[in-house]
Amino acid sequence: MSVENVPSDFPPLASEDMGDESDDRMRRIVALLLLLAIIGLVVWWFLSRLILVPDVVGLTESKARETLEVAGFELGEITTTTVSIEEEAGKITDQNPDAGNRVLKGSGIDVVIAVLPGTGSGDGSSGFGGTGAGTGGLPRSVAATDQPIDYVPYVTDPILSGPQVPMVLNMTLANAKATLSSAGYKYTVKYGPSTAGVVKGHVLYQKPEPDAFEDRGTVVEIWISTGAPKGGAPYPQPD
Repeated sequence: MSVENVPSDFPPLASEDMGDESDDRMRRIVALLLLLAIIGLVVWWFLSRLILVPDVVGLTESKARETLEVAGFELGEITTTTVSIEEEAGKITDQNPDAGNRVLKGSGIDVVIAVLPGTGSGDGSSGFGGTGAGTGGLPRSVAATDQPIDYVPYVTDPILSGPQVPMVLNMTLANAKATLSSAGYKYTVKYGPSTAGVVKGHVLYQKPEPDAFEDRGTVVEIWISTGAPKGGAPYPQPD
């Protein structure tokens, strides 16, 4: 008795097609995982660049600059605000961004520095009896800084040429000495109170005046402020 082959109503198994779909699904999963890894690395790098801003309020400009550089920032825009208390002059009263915020490393931190009335744009009504430009009769405007000046001791002038005395007004004694020495000048130091609001410990007067054409080796007389005069006593007029 022979058995005839009976046709089957079921289609053959598509094993190859199922294998292809499985491979495609695996490739998509791997690509998604790689994308997520890349996004994670970018986020990690960005967050690692966000560092805490240090507090520089109450510091001098030079100290604030040093503090910010150590923390990974730069000193940004500097503006001034007028105060009536001498002890606050020369110090930072505000900063932006505020301390404690996280900012990208290398960002500039803007600060506001306190100055006394007349420092920077005075009317010549106080201080030395001369006709100063900006700070109450001082020979030249007093800037709110205690940084040494990168001074070039030799210049070319249409009429005069030769070494010029650098400007050391309102610098600390140490920075004034360094600036004068680097320009080739000697110095002598005197002390006295300031009626022009120059911060204690900073240069309030120099002779010869800034930018005067003097040979190197000339002795420059610098006066260091001891603060406001007590009882309204006048400042001793230099010789």
